[in-house]
Amino acid sequence: MRVLVLILIIVLLFSCGLMAFNSKTDLLKAQQKLNTERYSRMVAEEDLEKTRKMVVSLESQLAKVHKKNENIETLLTKEKMVNEDLMNRLNKVSEIKKNLETKIQELIKVSSGDF
Repeated sequence: MRVLVLILIIVLLFSCGLMAFNSKTDLLKAQQKLNTERYSRMVAEEDLEKTRKMVVSLESQLAKVHKKNENIETLLTKEKMVNEDLMNRLNKVSEIKKNLETKIQELIKVSSGDF
């Protein structure tokens, strides 16, 4: 009976040792997986922060481009107005020139008729 109890105790101790070894192995695997996930999360957060900074920078550049575009559109509008004004002046000058040429022709006809 003592031998049976001794064998039973040895089997139980061996089983406990085996369970402890398996638990330790599982714990090490879980810790490794946790460390890997933490590292991946840390890298993802760093990438996210870089991306956020890039977005802020691009938004700032976009705002500058919009402002420049508005300035260019304003200048273009002013330029169109100046061109229209110059065209109106040119048309008036052409009309005045045409009238003067007509008057000169009339004066030439009147002058040549007097002699």
